[in-house]
Amino acid sequence: MVTRIGPVHADRAELGATAGSGSPTSSSTLPGLVVTMYRHAMIDDDSRVLVTTGTGYGTALLCRRLGDERVTSVDIDPYLVTTARGRLDSIGLHPRTAVVDITGSLPGEYDRIVSTVSVRPVPVSWLTALRPGGRLVTTLAGTGLIVTADKTEDGGATGRIAPDPAGFMRTRHGDDYDRHTDELWEKAKDAEGEDVTTSRYPLLYVPDSWEVMSMLALAVPGIDHWLCR
Repeated sequence: MVTRIGPVHADRAELGATAGSGSPTSSSTLPGLVVTMYRHAMIDDDSRVLVTTGTGYGTALLCRRLGDERVTSVDIDPYLVTTARGRLDSIGLHPRTAVVDITGSLPGEYDRIVSTVSVRPVPVSWLTALRPGGRLVTTLAGTGLIVTADKTEDGGATGRIAPDPAGFMRTRHGDDYDRHTDELWEKAKDAEGEDVTTSRYPLLYVPDSWEVMSMLALAVPGIDHWLCR
């Protein structure tokens, strides 16, 4: 469920107002998907965990499981962190919270890092913040691939792609994603087609086919998909 368009948060929207044509920048993660990410993290009862904040739901689950003192919850959006902290306080949960760009330095050391925002590449800072034998779980930006990786003795990490698909919004470094104009798209969308053909097979919309989308994103990093109506 999208909760923010560009810099406009749903909590601050006027009833009946439209948010414009910006990109979604925050959402409420499906509860079952939160649990799936935690399952892949193989969280022990004595684990210290860093998790991304969002609405605070996933943070609340970890606090109930591990205790407040073992949970750190971060987000780049100060409003989300403040709001989630208030929600957690109201139910007696008091984890450490911080406004952090998760692609940069992290506030502490952890046995598990679980990110419900997608990244590419995996930030080096995560390996720095992971304790020996620690595990990270995230998704690769532009794909539907869940990555689980364990820290190795040399400071790197080895892991695998989980069998479950998942997709999250990619990291951003401010209120909104950097906007750019694709010159080829601007030219193509208004161009007259020279040939029109038909096929007995349905046209594949790549973002709706996670396997194809993931394959293309790995083969052609930075590929983008546009829908012409």
